[in-house]
Amino acid sequence: MKFAIGASVVALALVGAADAADLHVPAQYPTIQAAVNAAVTGDVIIVQPGVYTSTHPGWVVSMAGKRVTLRSVDPNDPVVVGATIIDGQHQRRGISCHSGETIETVVRGFTIRNGFTVPYDYSGNGVITYDEAFGGNIYVRNCAVRVVNCSLLNGLGYNQYIGNAAAGYGSGIAMRSSSSILENCRIEGNTGGVVQNAVSCSFGAPSLIDCSIVNNQGYGVLAGQSGFRLTMTRCEVRGNSGNGVTVNFAGNAESVFTDCDVSGQAGYGVTVYGSKVSLVRCHVRQNQAGYQVSGSAQFPALSGTVVESQICGNALFQTEGRWTDGGGNLVATLCPSDGDGDGIWDNDDNCPALPNPAQEDCDGDGVGDVCEIAGGFVSDWNQNGLPDDCECLGDVSGNGTVDGIDLAAVLGSWGSAGGGEFNADIDRSGLVNGADLAVVLSGWGPCPN
Repeated sequence: MKFAIGASVVALALVGAADAADLHVPAQYPTIQAAVNAAVTGDVIIVQPGVYTSTHPGWVVSMAGKRVTLRSVDPNDPVVVGATIIDGQHQRRGISCHSGETIETVVRGFTIRNGFTVPYDYSGNGVITYDEAFGGNIYVRNCAVRVVNCSLLNGLGYNQYIGNAAAGYGSGIAMRSSSSILENCRIEGNTGGVVQNAVSCSFGAPSLIDCSIVNNQGYGVLAGQSGFRLTMTRCEVRGNSGNGVTVNFAGNAESVFTDCDVSGQAGYGVTVYGSKVSLVRCHVRQNQAGYQVSGSAQFPALSGTVVESQICGNALFQTEGRWTDGGGNLVATLCPSDGDGDGIWDNDDNCPALPNPAQEDCDGDGVGDVCEIAGGFVSDWNQNGLPDDCECLGDVSGNGTVDGIDLAAVLGSWGSAGGGEFNADIDRSGLVNGADLAVVLSGWGPCPN
């Protein structure tokens, strides 16, 4: 009996997989919405380049609770992404998710532009509340979505109060009560709203990974509310006219930013009110102010941990309020320089003129291998970036000894360009000759450790 039940489950799973299909826009369906409406779980909707809009009062596309993938023809090609456009025409949202979507709802490889946080009666009760005027290019409301390789551009926030509450949050994207994931997305040029912000997150636990939030009006990211957690990994928040990232009223729920760069805001870099935000290997630099932690009797200030981070070059202050020093931090009025852009500050870099993020120095003399090779101080015959003195060049067979096998390889390919099982063109001159033979003879015997 147990076997029969298991077999039935497998059969049903196979039927579901077999039913999944590719739906093409506009070849099969004239609009993206028509394809979404027709799709079933597991389907992939593939959209050709073009500009797609609608006359719906709330959005261009509603994902309608479907666990499907909506993608361009090549989500990894920036040219295709730039040419496959969902345009709200500053009259409606680009994409709305409000029907119980899960993280299995995926949007990949679009430019979503000119969205508007237009008030819309999501609840259908005839009364529009302030939070029904959130989300310009994308609104995710009480559900989740995964957005990958998308550009969210030039969204517009509704610039009026609804009742006595501010509206228009998230001119780029708003995520409310959501654990959505944004990966490798660019959020730029978004503007407007009563409280201007490009990315609005309230409640839930969203994640931003490898995202760029730049040159927006107001806050880059405005987030918070009770129990809220925000994870940001390898994100760039730069050049926004307000604060870079602000987290408010979240209590002890910890938000963690890892390997993020928050720089060049007209406002503060990272501000925390009645919340806990930790920084790991982050840069908070050259903003109006750096990392601020504050609170009140109702919403006490909470101490996040700062680890291996650099908070420097900010105009008003570097840090303010209480935080836990996890070690390896630099807090300074002036930022150190990184002339070669390899992530190693010049005063710690063993080759500040050339990128060498791994700091290779095989002979341990304090000068990076890449600088010694480029300066002609050491040779690198086989052009592998490692000085010849640190290698056993004559061991073309790789057995740990320069012996008859290596000699036979040289003699056997004499006068040729090398190649074969063992490439005997040790100096990469294009010809196996006496220079290669000399390397084998001079290094005869076991290779040094």
